[in-house]
Amino acid sequence: MPKSFGLGFAFEKDYFRGGLDFETRRWKGIEFANPLLESRNSNRYSFGLEIPSLGIRRGGGGMIFYRLGAEYCESYMVIKGIPVNYRSVSFGTGIPVKGILSVINLSVEMGQNGTRQGGLFKESFCTLHIDISLKDVWFRKRQYN
Repeated sequence: MPKSFGLGFAFEKDYFRGGLDFETRRWKGIEFANPLLESRNSNRYSFGLEIPSLGIRRGGGGMIFYRLGAEYCESYMVIKGIPVNYRSVSFGTGIPVKGILSVINLSVEMGQNGTRQGGLFKESFCTLHIDISLKDVWFRKRQYN
């Protein structure tokens, strides 16, 4: 495994949130059995924003969050002298649910991996993500007086 180093920055004002992230991995000099494959140091850059809905429910339990993110990664792989990179954009929303659940998160991620240059592969994708965030009260220790 290569040595890696990362640095991130997050900010929040009222209900608005954002973040930037950088990570580098030291792959250069690692040899592979395939003579057409060489390695280089890789870097990953990403950012994300979360914006609350406007209106009466702002700050309440019914507030919807809108999210946007992007990522660019310089891969450690160089095939036939051509780097294989990754890029993606995502957007989504967090929808509050009354009762047992806290928030249902829906997002779509679209991106590309690789290149067609030099007869290599290029993958384009679109992924739907659905997840559930549970209320933190589920994990609190009950206390009685």
